[in-house]
Amino acid sequence: MDFIHQEDIVTLKRWLASASYPIIVAHTHPDGDALGAASGLALYLRGMGKDVAVILPDTPPDNLRFILPKGIPFFFHDEDPAGAEARIARADLIILADANAFTRTSTLEPFLKASAARKVLMDHHLNPDTQSFGLVFSTPDISSASEVVYWLLKALTENEIEIEKETEKETEKETEKETEKETEKETEKETEKETEKETEGMCAGEPKAPVTPGASAYFLAPGVTGPSAMREGPLAMCKGSSEMWAGPSAMCKGSSEMWAKGIGAALMTGMTTDTNNFANSVFPSTFQMASELIAAGVDRDALIGKIYQSYRENRVRLMGYMQSEELHILDNGTAYMVLTRDIQERFDMRDGESEGLVNVPLTIEKVRLSVLLKEDDGHFRVSVRSKKGTSAQQLAQRFFHGGGHENAAGGKMLIGEDIPSADAAPACLEQVLKDYLK
Repeated sequence: MDFIHQEDIVTLKRWLASASYPIIVAHTHPDGDALGAASGLALYLRGMGKDVAVILPDTPPDNLRFILPKGIPFFFHDEDPAGAEARIARADLIILADANAFTRTSTLEPFLKASAARKVLMDHHLNPDTQSFGLVFSTPDISSASEVVYWLLKALTENEIEIEKETEKETEKETEKETEKETEKETEKETEKETEKETEGMCAGEPKAPVTPGASAYFLAPGVTGPSAMREGPLAMCKGSSEMWAGPSAMCKGSSEMWAKGIGAALMTGMTTDTNNFANSVFPSTFQMASELIAAGVDRDALIGKIYQSYRENRVRLMGYMQSEELHILDNGTAYMVLTRDIQERFDMRDGESEGLVNVPLTIEKVRLSVLLKEDDGHFRVSVRSKKGTSAQQLAQRFFHGGGHENAAGGKMLIGEDIPSADAAPACLEQVLKDYLK
């Protein structure tokens, strides 16, 4: 992984080891990737014995709550602002996952920026705020923040083993030196004894030839058979990459079940949701990650069932209505839908239940770019998806105060600033799309 450097991993390992109250934060309106990356990291830190917590600006959607691991405290700033702020104030290490800057944490931003704790960024978006963090692990050439965390945890584990190997070598060298010293002392004693005997013999008129100790006596002290025989080393339980990846760090000691059902499941879920089940932003490393996690015991079929096969009936009817009544396709190959407050209330829609709707128009051959507007308090949330060759990121950045990836991006349309009223949103969006792809 090009974004992972050995010296940074060594520093990260040291920071994690020295932290007593680490916290993990993610962006506002947390999605599956934010929750998966944060949960995986939290489980890893708990495995190290840390008093870890996850702080989120908003309460996550009900359909994604299965990702949250038991035993890890989660603070939602919209529900418990005092608790979230107190936990931030206590933190001695802050890790921001799945966001390129603290500005993406909404109401948490001032508290995070004011903290004197060490700060680490783990992300996959463009333009990371490198100035606000002591360590930055970020690249857009990866599927998700969950995949970033996966390779970091693997690097931490491999680095740990390399350090242990170096420690073993140094210990063996020290043992050899001590052995040589003991041998030299024994040799000196033997020489002194022979010299004394020789001197006595000479005085008695019986000269004797000096005795030369055998070669083994110079290298091995009595009872010592060599450094390698003296110690097996702490790595016997971690031989082979498959056994090592049964769980990082302390989890290498037999808790493969926790890895299969805990960290691995969280990261697999995050990656799966952010790639729309391997439909976009997929790289060779993404398939490698999935393959390794399945080999380690992650039940992907069970995760797919929870992610895509556990919706309410209302959500299915909402999706059908939006495609039938609210889908508009323009001559330039763009499509859009507007999910108003009225529609949300009509179908008793819950947060997260419009997930995936913006991707549906891209199944139409002539559609190159799809936009979904979802009405919220004082603004519309904008989701943009596109096919290869058309930039969703540029549209979000130029017109909607946002950004993201080349084919998956988002932003906001502000009511009263970008448009005079909510009713003006469809006409404004249509004009933007016509201007963007002429």
